[in-house]
Amino acid sequence: METIFDIAKIAGGLLLAQQFFAQYDSVNTHVNKLAKWLAGFQSIIGGALLGFGVYFIIRPGCFIMDASGFLGGVLLLGFGLKEIPLLGEWLLKLSIWLKPFTIPLGIAVIISGVLGLFTSMCL
Repeated sequence: METIFDIAKIAGGLLLAQQFFAQYDSVNTHVNKLAKWLAGFQSIIGGALLGFGVYFIIRPGCFIMDASGFLGGVLLLGFGLKEIPLLGEWLLKLSIWLKPFTIPLGIAVIISGVLGLFTSMCL
């Protein structure tokens, strides 16, 4: 399950940090193609990040990596969070508050996904 969470973090981070990669011409075309393809799965990736983030956030020693995945899921799901009972309004407010931090959070989610996928390191 951790591998799925790490792959979802990399994919979600690419969606969140797409504007950052647009600055670099050499990477821009490839990232845009991948992001356009991943955009069709944005809700699934956001749901996976949110769900696994809640599940793994209680792991000892890995709070930063798991919290970045959770926050990435909140940003990707956006206004669809209003439908969640009890927590929907709070998660929607959190998503709106996090909107200015989309690119830095996307880069952090990519880094935590790559670290989690290729190492056993927790932050």
